[in-house]
Amino acid sequence: MGKKLGKYYEDLAGRIEDLRKEKGFSQEDMAYIMEVELKQYKRYMYNTALIPAERVALLINKLRIDPLYILTGRTTKEYECISILETANEEKVADMLDALADVYRARVSMRGKSREKVDFTAKDGTLIETETVKGRKKKGK
Repeated sequence: MGKKLGKYYEDLAGRIEDLRKEKGFSQEDMAYIMEVELKQYKRYMYNTALIPAERVALLINKLRIDPLYILTGRTTKEYECISILETANEEKVADMLDALADVYRARVSMRGKSREKVDFTAKDGTLIETETVKGRKKKGK
């Protein structure tokens, strides 16, 4: 194989490969969708050939996927959340974080975890997950 390209192209190929597996497609299917030969698709995935923008656009349009996710690894919703957090006042951010904590608590309880309560404590400008187990607070990871 040829010389490896950069980390961005490696990550891009990784997201495309993850998408392929998620959709249950073969490499041949993906090559067909991108309108390239299988050998060229493999070069893209081995990070030895640049993936032209028009090939990425074919994936985005034919599979109706989020272009931001393929290009950056982040979803449109993540960017919307980041934008809101950057522009919102402290009270609105606190309300949003409380809502997220409620969602997280619900997900944890639905998974049958043995945690009695999950809480988030702001400390030095960062959020730290704590959990109450048998009446004691224990720092999370």
